[in-house]
Amino acid sequence: MRIIDNFKLYLDNHDWTYDEGTFGDSPCVVVPFTIAETITLRIIFVFMNDGTNETIITMFIPNVAKISDPSKRDELLRLVNEVNSSYKFTRYMVTDDGEVRIQYDTLVESTFDVHNLMWVFANTLRALENEELKKFMRLQWS
Repeated sequence: MRIIDNFKLYLDNHDWTYDEGTFGDSPCVVVPFTIAETITLRIIFVFMNDGTNETIITMFIPNVAKISDPSKRDELLRLVNEVNSSYKFTRYMVTDDGEVRIQYDTLVESTFDVHNLMWVFANTLRALENEELKKFMRLQWS
């Protein structure tokens, strides 16, 4: 069974809603997820395979925050650096227009356990909801 099929089976077995698509040339699964009771994020899982038994899975969360005020740019970059220093593999990034994104990459083999990836997913969202989102919202509304 392909890794993406194994992932979708896990989602189906746990009654998760998702859409399928592509991200560049790679297949992806998009999972809507609500945090802080009112913020629905689209979590994109991209599956890149180079023809071997290994696949790179990228968990990509766009639109975590949007801080486009140029006068807040330096503070935003400082905040992203501060947040990133707390994590080993999860990366917060800022686009030129002030969109904050999260990315987590992992290399898996065909025998990987989807539950482990979902544990990383849950912990990333828990940290975002309980800690990091407040920092970005504080900056956005200051």
